Amino acid sequence: MNQQNVAVIGAGIVGTSIALNLLRRGHHVTIIERQGPGSGTSFGNAGMISPDSCVPLSIPGLLRKVPGYLLNPLGPLAIQPRYLPRVVPYLVRWMRAGKLDRVLKSSDAIMALQSPAFAEYEAMLGPAAFSELIRCDGQLYFWQDNLARQPITDMIWQRHGVSARTLSRDEVRDLVPTLKVKISHAILHERRGHAVNPYRVVCRLAAQVESEGGSIVREEVVRLIPQANGWRLITSIANRSFDTVVVAAGAWSGKLLGPLGYRFPLETERGYHATFPNPNIPAPPFPIICSDRPAAASPIDGDIRIAGTLEFAGLDAPMRPERAEVLVKRIKQIMPDLNVENHSVWMGHRPCLPDHLPIIDRARCHDGLILAFGHAHSGMTSGPQTGRLVADLVGRTPPAIDLTPFRSDRFCLTGAADAGQQLAVWPLLS
Repeated sequence: MNQQNVAVIGAGIVGTSIALNLLRRGHHVTIIERQGPGSGTSFGNAGMISPDSCVPLSIPGLLRKVPGYLLNPLGPLAIQPRYLPRVVPYLVRWMRAGKLDRVLKSSDAIMALQSPAFAEYEAMLGPAAFSELIRCDGQLYFWQDNLARQPITDMIWQRHGVSARTLSRDEVRDLVPTLKVKISHAILHERRGHAVNPYRVVCRLAAQVESEGGSIVREEVVRLIPQANGWRLITSIANRSFDTVVVAAGAWSGKLLGPLGYRFPLETERGYHATFPNPNIPAPPFPIICSDRPAAASPIDGDIRIAGTLEFAGLDAPMRPERAEVLVKRIKQIMPDLNVENHSVWMGHRPCLPDHLPIIDRARCHDGLILAFGHAHSGMTSGPQTGRLVADLVGRTPPAIDLTPFRSDRFCLTGAADAGQQLAVWPLLS
């Protein structure tokens, strides 16, 4: 095998999974991350691992709900007014991705990417750490009003053999006695699970990378410079040379690739959480999701975390704490006995493309450049197999699944040889 010196830019769940898989294929690997491992978007999510969650975020019927969401300044979807002109092209493409034929194709791709999540985690972590950090106990979804699941959801579930057990109110009460709210319908997805703490999972993977001979350096990559036989990376404190570079920097990936001429419709769908370190009630045994008022409450190392909302404001806008406080009010409505004092709030940048499928591909106009970003709301589920797939790309071996749905040129028509030839564009209506 052709052993390569590989840089992986990014140390979230995607980057650490990539690095570990590359090491186990015999490559020399350096992770470059401006913060510590798991300190970005991977830090504060709800930890949900959903191998059979295959319904895309953009589905028929979504468009008619958007005005109501936007009219509520603290609703589940928000767009900061100054950012509206910039995000409109993205939203147009998001809605177009909701056409039935595209939704069905996307669901096939999601299922292929996510279905081996638990097996991939066990392979990376080993049986002992897997048992410590990953739970396969299910996820509970409930509706307070009448069941409002879209017919297309049932169609996609049937297409992929997704099953869920319907629960009575008494069964819900037995499973989660602290959930004290009117419930009209509830289901338990028994094939799903969660990480006991997503940050600890990423840190364990990073530690495994180092124990198996990889390196992690805390530097910010400023520029990627293609050379005759590889790449030179200009970082905040050094110049480094590599045979191959993998860009797995989440929502920041576009900034790195722009000077090379690549343009992707990569947006940050900002999400918030509130974590309660002294809940004074038992944490639920698994994530519970209120489907008609979107939010997820998860057990995080004995604490309780509620996560959710979707905000468009860009990478640089400051956090809006009031968005997180909406989640605090929400969890008090469903768990009234929860102690919310001394809670912490957080905001992270979900890296999203309009069809909510990631890019996992070789760069079209530069050798030795691999793209792996855009994992949207499901990085904890899709990140592990992304690691295996990127290792396939680097080693030029047949990938485990068809990567056509994840090609970069579904958005980017071409690339430029240098920053003076900005040829990479993405048509608004394609």
